[in-house]
Amino acid sequence: MTDANELDYVIVTTVSQHRMRYAVPAEALKNEDGEIDPTKAVELVKSDKVNEFSQSYMGEAVVDAAAVSEAGILHMFDVDNDYLSELETEEKLDWINRWEYSGGIDRMSHSE
Repeated sequence: MTDANELDYVIVTTVSQHRMRYAVPAEALKNEDGEIDPTKAVELVKSDKVNEFSQSYMGEAVVDAAAVSEAGILHMFDVDNDYLSELETEEKLDWINRWEYSGGIDRMSHSE
């Protein structure tokens, strides 16, 4: 069991959702009998063969929240950001500790 004094961070996991729409000309959905087959549009969308028509952000849902130690957050950092796992520990902690959203400024180039 982890000592409460070793819990240095709280991780909040969320799922983000977007509503997407796709438009397919009816002519492209005709079957061999010349009838429009709407299921063909669904198949095309599912197979990533249709360009997106529009999207709308629907929000985030919180999945869970957990307190973790510095060692735990560093392990999670390496798992979730494997492309950054070669950073030195201090660079990782610097990345993590720039937690306040600042209007889209790049985390690594932002100076205090």
